Amino acid sequence: MCGFNLVDLKEPRVSPEDLLENPDFFSDFNDRPLFLVIKVRKPGSNSKSATISSASSIDLLPKKLTWNRTMLNNFANVAQVVLPEAANAEVCDAALKCYEKGLNADNIEIGRDVDPVIFRALKPFCKRIRTKLLHQTGAVIVKGLDMNKLGGVENLEQMTACSKIAYYLICGHIGK
Repeated sequence: MCGFNLVDLKEPRVSPEDLLENPDFFSDFNDRPLFLVIKVRKPGSNSKSATISSASSIDLLPKKLTWNRTMLNNFANVAQVVLPEAANAEVCDAALKCYEKGLNADNIEIGRDVDPVIFRALKPFCKRIRTKLLHQTGAVIVKGLDMNKLGGVENLEQMTACSKIAYYLICGHIGK
């Protein structure tokens, strides 16, 4: 994955407890993932990760996410960012074009299927994220992807496929 090794990929969903606690809110999200959590590791990095160094870092994480032990021990390495509007437009446009070509996140190759030149705003955004990933293990929560532009709830299948493509494109640029 563009210089990083993929360690784990999860799509956390609404828990049965959440659905029972607040069915009006969570019923719309019951059959689809709430987030895409991607865990990557720099190649050749074998050092032990730092332990929790800041109690306030836990506040960055969504409360309903279930994190594995590695993530629980590395809250200091979490970055929460909002996708800038221009980068959002670039990623959404590219994801929609890939989807229209019949591509999905598993078979897209940046450079072959998507011209990296079109990502003028995304590149500097991802470079800033990359500088935050100085530790062996960390997490970046990217918020703000325009799901309505990707199909919205009216076209849930397209929105899901396009959002996976979009996050793949973002991750591909973070890993460069």
